Amino acid sequence: MKLTTHDEVKTIHALRKTAREAGLFVVEKADAFLLYRETPPQNVLVGKRSTLDGLKRLVRSAAGKH
Repeated sequence: MKLTTHDEVKTIHALRKTAREAGLFVVEKADAFLLYRETPPQNVLVGKRSTLDGLKRLVRSAAGKH
């Protein structure tokens, strides 16, 4: 996804930090954001969202920060 404003960039950085602290990571694709849980031997897809707001809710839910 194309992040166009400074606020969007700050938001994605904060979401990546929250995700990383919970053993998750975010992948940016052309049309969506993917959230994965780091698990050996293979990472597990937690969810896919097309907006930053949707990704924010998903990361908070998966990280246990309601």
